[in-house]
Amino acid sequence: MTYNLHDATVPLLLPGLKTLLNLLSKAEAYAAEKSIDGASILEWKIADNVDMLPFWFQYFIATDSAMKIVSRVQGTEPLAWGKEFAGLGDLRKRVEEAVAVVEAADPKTFEARTDALVPLGLGFGKGEMQIRARDYVVAYGMPNFFFHIQTAYCILRAKGVELGKNDYLSPFMGPFVEAHQKQQQQQ
Repeated sequence: MTYNLHDATVPLLLPGLKTLLNLLSKAEAYAAEKSIDGASILEWKIADNVDMLPFWFQYFIATDSAMKIVSRVQGTEPLAWGKEFAGLGDLRKRVEEAVAVVEAADPKTFEARTDALVPLGLGFGKGEMQIRARDYVVAYGMPNFFFHIQTAYCILRAKGVELGKNDYLSPFMGPFVEAHQKQQQQQ
């Protein structure tokens, strides 16, 4: 069995999106426990610096990255998602929409388009370049996806939400741990 671009992306994107859902559950519980408006969490930042972007933005970019990885590799037009979030429920809805896009990714199209040229934006007002799909995924798409998940995690930690490494990793490790435990029980 060969390892292809689909194998290198979808099995990482889905648990990454589930991590975002885990973080939302923790944020919602924290808001309820501390009697704070969950919507205020949307504007939390690691620091108040101008270039530090808020919690909602981390979700916007992480979900946008997942969707764009799939659309760019498959040669389809990315969805035009808005940036309006009124509360944590809106972030949850966005993650669920991204999960649906990633789950629909076609392995055969991924394999056929590994070397296809796809656009990579170079930043606001800086244009774009063409890059092979596999290079887009490895050099930009996946690192950007994980960066924004980790930043969302760090924002919550910085604001006092009790999070541990397992809150981040359990969607990735969980299926393997469960399979191992099941195997141990059968012996």
